[in-house]
Amino acid sequence: MAGNKKDFEFKIVERISTISDKTDLWPLELNLVSFNGEEPKYDLRRWNKSHTRMGRGTTLTLGELKVLSMSIEDYLEESGL
Repeated sequence: MAGNKKDFEFKIVERISTISDKTDLWPLELNLVSFNGEEPKYDLRRWNKSHTRMGRGTTLTLGELKVLSMSIEDYLEESGL
């Protein structure tokens, strides 16, 4: 049923941060992205420079992002970093 396959769509709602930007790799970015018209989620992945293609990544809800942020802060504090 290939004719029923929905096209994949995405829209970068907000660019938040570039985590790393090596010239030989696609930049790793944190963005707010809507996939297939759904509610935007926080998205961490590599993008090509024109933001038309993406690598594998992960998406997080606001609640998940907050937990991750607190976990990172706790880890850095406990590690003395």
